[in-house]
Amino acid sequence: RSSDLFSTGEGKKKTAKASVTLYEGGKGRITVNGINYLHYFPVLQDREQLMFPFQFLDRLGKYDMNCTVTGGGRSSQASAVRLASSRALLSFVTEKEMEFMRQAGLLTVDPRVKERKKPGQDRKST
Repeated sequence: RSSDLFSTGEGKKKTAKASVTLYEGGKGRITVNGINYLHYFPVLQDREQLMFPFQFLDRLGKYDMNCTVTGGGRSSQASAVRLASSRALLSFVTEKEMEFMRQAGLLTVDPRVKERKKPGQDRKST
C-alpha cells in the first residue's frame, strides 16, 4: 500500500456488526469479508447505502475500504457498513463536514431492534 494513513470505524444495525478500515489515497476499491462489494451486495439499494457517505462528501474513489461484517441480513449489513465507514471518515473530514454528516443522519445509530416474543402473542400480528 502506498499510503500509511488509515482510519477504522465500527457500526451496528439490528444484529449486524461491521468494522471498516479506510485507507487514504486509494482508488475506491471496496472489499467486504474479502470479496468485492459488487459480489457481496448484489442489490443496488444496499450498494447505494454503502456508497452514500462517500457520495455525500464528494469523495468517491478517494479511499480503499476493507470491511468485516457479521450477523444480520444483507440490508442490515449494508447499513452497518454505512455507519462504520461514516465513523472512519471522520478522521479525514473538517468540523463543518462532520456537522453536515450529523445533520444528514450519517452518524446516528438506528436503535430499532426486534422485540422479544411474548406469550399469547403471534409473531407477526400488528
